[in-house]
Amino acid sequence: MLLVLARDLQWRWRRIAAGVIATALVLAMTLLLGALRDSFVAETERAVAFFAADAWIVPDDTAGPFTSNSPIPAAVAAEVQTQDDVRDATPVAIFRHAVRGIGPEFTDVSIVAYEPGGVVSPVVADGRAPSASGETVVDRSVGARLGQRITLAGVELTVVGILDGFTMYGGTPGMLVTLEDAQRVAYGGEELASAIVVKGTPRDLPKGLVVDTPAQVREDLRRPLAVVTGALGVLQVLLWLVAAAIVGLLAYLSSLDRQRDVTVFKALGVSSGRLVAGVLAEGVVTAVLGAAVGLVLGMVLVPLFPIDVVVSAGQAAALLALAVLVGMLAGSLGVRRVLRADPARAFASLS
Repeated sequence: MLLVLARDLQWRWRRIAAGVIATALVLAMTLLLGALRDSFVAETERAVAFFAADAWIVPDDTAGPFTSNSPIPAAVAAEVQTQDDVRDATPVAIFRHAVRGIGPEFTDVSIVAYEPGGVVSPVVADGRAPSASGETVVDRSVGARLGQRITLAGVELTVVGILDGFTMYGGTPGMLVTLEDAQRVAYGGEELASAIVVKGTPRDLPKGLVVDTPAQVREDLRRPLAVVTGALGVLQVLLWLVAAAIVGLLAYLSSLDRQRDVTVFKALGVSSGRLVAGVLAEGVVTAVLGAAVGLVLGMVLVPLFPIDVVVSAGQAAALLALAVLVGMLAGSLGVRRVLRADPARAFASLS
């Protein structure tokens, strides 16, 4: 039956090629949507890990440090640091803003401010971390260069370092400044902070403050993207259904073309099981070829995304595995015609 399958594919290569190309386009989009959704999840992991904190002190009755604007006194860090189970505590400020001096218009950035020498210790790709007022580090996606001067709400800053892959909120580039500069911009110069990041386990807190774990903080940062990631998941499922429909249509048309062949094989004693396997195999071959071409196409299209999107080996393997399943399910559309074929009619047209 493998030889028959090969000859059938050779005979109908134009239809198969068209089906493979159509399937590849759909599966490439499916792959990229999955990779984009995973990139949002990975982005939150990197952003929270950047602070290297064991615990976060935030205001009570707020969602978290990334999505709530309820500042707390920065002096809480000094109070907490005196506790036996706390090794270090640093006040941080986190907010979104726009800067001038990079492009012709404003550039949106995610501001992360901290007191140098504490819990937060950035690892920069080029240059160094900000250590004094008037210095900043930006993500490479901003397009700034070392030594360039940019303006944040009237505060002039000099770029002293470049980060790689530090983004938040679905690709908004990160920007590091000292807490002093952030307080001038966001809190009118008052000594406030969005949260206190802690190394260790804080026990006694001032009234109105609670401790969040890194997992809770990740959920806070991830929540604004929940609608987007959910929509991407729905679109991914719909595209899988479209791919199955394309392969299924090819399998069904092939079963119509092979109706006479099937009756002849049955008349010669070929079992229905082997014939069914041949129909399913054709669907699987079409889907797998489409997945392979789609994988290559997806890798080619990755650089077009403005966010860091990576197609992992696991995603590629999952694509091929699901393609096999889709091919079998789609091929099953032609199985019914194989099972209903009447051997007695094999040579009716010759009589």
